[in-house]
Formats: sequence, structure tokens, C-alpha cells
Amino acid sequence: MILILNELVINILSNACLRVLTLSENEMLRNERLSDYPLTEYILPNQLPKLIDLNQFIALKIVPILLKTNYATLYLQSLLNAPVTVNSLEVIHYILIIRHMQLSQEFLHYYISNSIRSCDQLEEGLKKDRQVKQVARFIQSLVEKNIISMAEYFIEIQSFCVGYMKHKGVTNLFRLASNQAQQQQYNLMNQQGSSSLT
Repeated sequence: MILILNELVINILSNACLRVLTLSENEMLRNERLSDYPLTEYILPNQLPKLIDLNQFIALKIVPILLKTNYATLYLQSLLNAPVTVNSLEVIHYILIIRHMQLSQEFLHYYISNSIRSCDQLEEGLKKDRQVKQVARFIQSLVEKNIISMAEYFIEIQSFCVGYMKHKGVTNLFRLASNQAQQQQYNLMNQQGSSSLT
């Protein structure tokens, strides 16, 4: 079977990392079967963060396809090298929670650390408030879905929560972290108690 690729779609894909696409361009890409296109030729790894920031909704469709290519590691590395934004948090969340794609624990650890640091680097204001809220929701969602273990991130998450407790959404993450820490301590005490009985 021979596939004929739409030249207009190719042109739009090539521009998606350079500018915000129009509604009609977004609609065209949404209706196109993008997995038929050699996306790695139009969107290079170093361009991925720009695609996500400029055209998040199309990125939700494109990024999962890119992560199934032989260049997945390069695309993920480009996300680690770029500043974490609300859009990139939403795309990674979508990949993990909605698409159920697995990303390495190493990537997740670095990405979560970068996410927390991104809040520290912003000046006080609405942008920082939104970033903190999004990072808190992102981490909480990963813990609740058992994608990450609270035990591995407890110190980092607790420090984040204490630093941003006044921000909306952080309280829920702190409560979750505290409950999980208490549960782990309870489990540890039970294990020690039962082992001393034997």
C-alpha cells in the first residue's frame, strides 16, 4: 500500500515548532493520521519543548508517536534540558495517565526534580502560583496512580510542600505525603514487631 502524504500537513508540522498554529491548522492536524508521517523528520528532539509550549494540544497527539520511535530517548532528554512549563507538565501527565505510556523512573526522577526547581526560579506572581499548583497536582497524580513511590521522593516532596504551603493545591499533596509516611512507619513497626516475636 502506498501512502500519499498531504504536503499541507507536512508544511504545518514543519511550522508547529516555530509559531502558534491557527485553529484551522490545528483542526487539520487533529483529523490527520499523524502516525503515517515521518514525524522525526519534521520535529527534531531539540524542537520538542518549543512544540509543546507553542502548540500543546497538537503536542498531545504528536509526543506519544515520537516516544514510540528509535529517538525516544533523545526527545525525553530534550525535555529534561528545557525549562519545565505548565504545558510540558500537562503533556507528560497526559502521556503517563491518559495514554498509560511508561517512562523510566530515572527520567521521572529528573523531571520531578526539574519541576520542583522550576518553581524556585520564578518570581512571585500569578505565573509562579500556577506553576506551583500544577507541579503539586502533577506529583500527587503520579503518587495516587502508583507511577512513583512516595518513599523515593518523600524528602523532596516534603521540602517542596513546606516551601509552598501557602499556595493552593500544595496542602493536598502535603496531606498525601504525610499519610503515606505514617502508613510506611506503621508497616515498618508491624514488621519489626512480628520479627521480634519469632
